[in-house]
Amino acid sequence: MCDITGRDLTRFFRLWGGFYTPFDDEVDDYGKKRITVTQTQIDRTIADIKAKGYPEVDEKIEYICDANWKVFKNRLPVQPGTATKSGTKITMKGWQNVLLTKFIRMKINVCFKHVFFYSGLFRNR
Repeated sequence: MCDITGRDLTRFFRLWGGFYTPFDDEVDDYGKKRITVTQTQIDRTIADIKAKGYPEVDEKIEYICDANWKVFKNRLPVQPGTATKSGTKITMKGWQNVLLTKFIRMKINVCFKHVFFYSGLFRNR
């Protein structure tokens, strides 16, 4: 993928998890087969990518989802709206071109929705 895009995507692969994790197990995907990925293979792959000198991706591509890919592709500017909270219900009105909602204190990201619920996310103040 890095060769196709001409970019160093190691950050993306690390953030999406699993790509740089040693693995040794049988996988049943169109037939059973054992797959083994060692730490040595992972380290060598990262070193090979870094050695190519590709620029890193500046954009937060890990935030792209089915609901926002056109916003990302077309680099549409955020149009701010309002946010209200009632108990565990959060309502976003008027927002456009938002990739996700990021709750920094809780260290979570939510692909942007106009209304969502999250139990225990906030304390009433």
